[in-house]
Amino acid sequence: MGLALRLSTTLSGWAAAANEPFLPPPAAVTPLRVATGAREVNATGCALIESFEGRHKRGADGLIYPYYDHVGYPTQGVGRLLSREKWADLSQWAPIDDATCDAWLREDLDRFARGIERMCGRARLTDNEFAALVSWAFNVGTGNAQGSTLIRMLVRGDDRGEVADQLLRWNKADGKISKGLARRRAAERILFLTQ
Repeated sequence: MGLALRLSTTLSGWAAAANEPFLPPPAAVTPLRVATGAREVNATGCALIESFEGRHKRGADGLIYPYYDHVGYPTQGVGRLLSREKWADLSQWAPIDDATCDAWLREDLDRFARGIERMCGRARLTDNEFAALVSWAFNVGTGNAQGSTLIRMLVRGDDRGEVADQLLRWNKADGKISKGLARRRAAERILFLTQ
């Protein structure tokens, strides 16, 4: 299986059955280790991120091509934003292989893990809470996460259930409710609350 987590089939059940108990990924899944010292995202969190982000647009040559996300931003690999210019010409970005995709994912996980660590300050987070928040920040961006009610509540020490419920509010893309985002937030909430 290697570094890349190829679990979209297994994890689609997590996203679709958001009210059912959260199941851990298969034992063969290992977390992505980051070289710069950020806290590690556990295997369940890594699997959740890749299951929702996917490795879209694989060509017949086996390479991973850029694509537009559901609101038009150029994206490649496992959810890496290429430009903030919607509908930018995708031909300016070359296709990548799995090794590059894994390296990008490792960099992105490191960046978002550091962002969550910085935002949460002294709040003690379980591995699952941390992984759920990294998945959320991976999707909404650290800038949006930083100013959120969710982070303020967490830092204040509010009830963890109420903090987890804040995740469900982040279900819109371009101002419209997205079923995919609603499923992702529900899965992140379950992971956050899983001991």
